[in-house]
Amino acid sequence: MVRHALFSDTPALVALGVATGFPGAGEADALLRRTLDDQHGRELGADHEVRVGVDPVDAAPGGWVYFAPDDFAAALLDRCRPVA
Repeated sequence: MVRHALFSDTPALVALGVATGFPGAGEADALLRRTLDDQHGRELGADHEVRVGVDPVDAAPGGWVYFAPDDFAAALLDRCRPVA
């Protein structure tokens, strides 16, 4: 099942992203957490969506996808890169 992301999904989704090792633990945490926080705070705009894939049995989040206009998505990635 796919649904809108809930605030309570954030820890599990960030942990899942960090566990993938891509693009790196720090970047994954920053990008995922920031995007989810912005989505929950209604700061992403009407043309942005965060959807979560959940297990049909226990409804646990198993992944997520973010849809955005191309220009915004590129700016979001730049904003979330760690500063050296």
